[in-house]
Amino acid sequence: MLFGTTQLVEAGRLQRSTPEDEGIATESLQRYLDFMMASPGTTLHGVMVLRHGKVVAEAYNQPFKAQYGHTLYSCSKTFVAAAVGLCVQDSLLTLDVPVASFFPDEMGDNPSDTLSSLTVRHLLTMQSGWPVRYTELRKTSAYWTRELLRQSFVCAPGTRFAYDSMNSYFLSGIVQRASGRSVIDLLKERLFRPMDIDKAAWEQSPEGFSCGGWGLYVRLEDMAKFGQLLLQRGRWEDEQLLDSVWVASMMSPHVLDGAGDGYGLQMWMTAEAGCVQAKGAYGQHIFVMPDKDMVVVVLQNTVSGTGIDAEAEQFAALSQLRREVQSDARLPRNFSSEGLTVDNYAIPPTRGTERSGKHLTMIGVPTRVQLADNDLGWRSVTMSQDGKHHLKLTVTTREGDTFALLCGHGDWVTSKIKGQPLVYADRRFQGQFWGLNTPFYCAASYGWYGTSEDDLYVRLHYVNWISSCRLHFHFTGQQVTSVKIRLGYTNKDLTIPIVGY
Repeated sequence: MLFGTTQLVEAGRLQRSTPEDEGIATESLQRYLDFMMASPGTTLHGVMVLRHGKVVAEAYNQPFKAQYGHTLYSCSKTFVAAAVGLCVQDSLLTLDVPVASFFPDEMGDNPSDTLSSLTVRHLLTMQSGWPVRYTELRKTSAYWTRELLRQSFVCAPGTRFAYDSMNSYFLSGIVQRASGRSVIDLLKERLFRPMDIDKAAWEQSPEGFSCGGWGLYVRLEDMAKFGQLLLQRGRWEDEQLLDSVWVASMMSPHVLDGAGDGYGLQMWMTAEAGCVQAKGAYGQHIFVMPDKDMVVVVLQNTVSGTGIDAEAEQFAALSQLRREVQSDARLPRNFSSEGLTVDNYAIPPTRGTERSGKHLTMIGVPTRVQLADNDLGWRSVTMSQDGKHHLKLTVTTREGDTFALLCGHGDWVTSKIKGQPLVYADRRFQGQFWGLNTPFYCAASYGWYGTSEDDLYVRLHYVNWISSCRLHFHFTGQQVTSVKIRLGYTNKDLTIPIVGY
């Protein structure tokens, strides 16, 4: 959230600078941030822009904050490629070694010649030849490597690009078998610690591997540091942490993807030369632009079914920013932006009135409703009002945990929750959240609607995760008679049956 004077910051953080000192006009960055924070079809959580290794702009859409971690989805894959590179430079494996050699106990009898021909290189470039079934497999089995190694191939390895998170999962398992350390432990020792990335975690599979293709959990600035490491070809300060030839290979096209832009080693090429990226579901991005000496990182939650291609529109905005960066030299100082901080971005809180007849009733007598099984994982919720007119939801989870969730009116109130945050239904799998020991927090706001103010709306943002949800409680008299939720990645309402009071 900075456009400020060149400054040194506390140990472990990237240096901050003014846009003009790094050859960018403040107005260009302001336009880019304004567009991103209001980008249709998505809810932005945070954006950071680096030039010449310094932060020239950052913004967080309140209630999201710099200190919160975030799940990266498939941005995680690029970190796996870095871990493979560490094993290669330590001579622990080569790219042409057979995948099967790392999993002798999972192979089964009489492995096929096709399986024997599958190599680490094929996994890195998404050319395994396996059917894409990572969502199904994660829900139905706790033995992912065994199930995959014993399945039939749809084509010979190396003959077809088919993007599949299980390719990256296998790479994670190979790193662990080759080095004796999980991917997260290896990265912490060799990359994260020298780069002062101290809050990283990675979801762990039922087999005990870092999930690889998804599940890395870091802060926005940690993403920016990793992007800068790639930009600097693996060098950090005065130390070569990752082999420069390996990093160059990661960021070079090895195979055409479905869009025709090209795919490197667990990285995507883009439609513009000089710009490559790590990208994850729902709009997570690390853009690395060597031709501009820039890194841009984005965290957000895109929405499906809107008819808006948020990714395309955001890339167009990034392309415009790239075109406006013309010089490596300092630009004349923009004194109007000297010391300017961008702290006015906020997700609009829930609209509606603060009070209603239901509100007055709940001050004295809380309203409780029991729910059928649902994506929130809530078994029951009790609504009451405190003396400050905050709405209080007392939630009992599916596992029996209970916590209080305060909801602000006209603002966001953040509460620590027990248990897990909302997990989108198509991402649930066995062992979800293993390896993540952080407590989770939820920001909430509320408002009453309707001619008789019979409708209570509550918006939730899990601020150190990704997901969000809108709840709609409809009252008839003093009793809740309907509950609907709208998950943050869709524009459709789901009804949760009421099973008791």
